[in-house]
Amino acid sequence: MQTGPQISPRMYREFYKPRHKLMWERAKQLAPVKVMLHSCGSLYALLPDLIDAGLDIIQPVQTTTADMGAAKLKREFAKISVCGAAAATRATC
Repeated sequence: MQTGPQISPRMYREFYKPRHKLMWERAKQLAPVKVMLHSCGSLYALLPDLIDAGLDIIQPVQTTTADMGAAKLKREFAKISVCGAAAATRATC
């Protein structure tokens, strides 16, 4: 979605984060990998939890959506990398 994620941060923490954390930690134990997530729209509200779960790279960054400006993301989430160019599309995948 353009204004925020399709699920609330509370729902992400309850239903997805524990599973992401287990899966991503296991992948990193087995091989020297980085975890990349493709997601259209604004992930801003979920980024702290995604990073805490082990996310390393987001792809793409849709800069025209809420709170996803490149400067803001770099300032607030310097730990995460961006793969590929920033997407400036108006439609969500």
